[in-house]
Amino acid sequence: MPEVDLILTGFTSHTDQGRLGFCTVGLIRGDKTILVDTAHHGRRMMLTQALADRGISPNDIDVVVLTHAHWDHVQNVDVFKNAQVAVGADELEYAKDPHPTDWATSGYFLDMLSRRDVLAVTDGQELAPGVRVLGTPGHSRGHVSVVAETPAGHVALTGDALTAADCVQTGKPFLVFWDEETAAQSVRRLLDNATIFYPGHDRPFRLHDDGTIEYLGGDRDFRIFQYLGHGNGEVVVTISGQPVRSTHVVR
Repeated sequence: MPEVDLILTGFTSHTDQGRLGFCTVGLIRGDKTILVDTAHHGRRMMLTQALADRGISPNDIDVVVLTHAHWDHVQNVDVFKNAQVAVGADELEYAKDPHPTDWATSGYFLDMLSRRDVLAVTDGQELAPGVRVLGTPGHSRGHVSVVAETPAGHVALTGDALTAADCVQTGKPFLVFWDEETAAQSVRRLLDNATIFYPGHDRPFRLHDDGTIEYLGGDRDFRIFQYLGHGNGEVVVTISGQPVRSTHVVR
């Protein structure tokens, strides 16, 4: 059976100077080695080092799944020279003419893929034994998630269809660029298809039958280093996670 590993923890971070796009990167190892999302250029060295720590080189990745076209999930796709790149068929169409308010889908996305072996995937498509695509549109038109049947249970790597654990309570992702109701349906579909979740911008968690969320690891603290200019030095701020409360499951 396939196994899922956390390569980079996702965070939901905003500043008065813009959003910090730190997405979750997950690894599925089974008959194929599959990477789900690739993070942005600012995390490239962290990404390759985290893989190296597991004895994996970029050339060992068979398939890269891009859950959607947003810049913070896709920029390092060029690192994986041997990988087939799986993208939702509807997302490939969407990227040609994104929603006018979708500031996160960049014009270079399709150009990046023009030099790659691209696999347009659809709902239910098998990527490897025990690993399948789950259509989860709404955040963007053609967003997809990946579900793996592991020894620990069904694991969903959700991209931004399920941004963070709080989305279990709200019933929708933090941002919706395509359609609110479709996004809510995708959250319900994810909850029906898995019990363990690797959300796009949060730590992996298990959702228990009583609605309790149990985080399963990943980085809990987030540090910000800010240079203040000549003579002022640097300030470091550490943001730490809080205890997790029980939550009501939206189905």
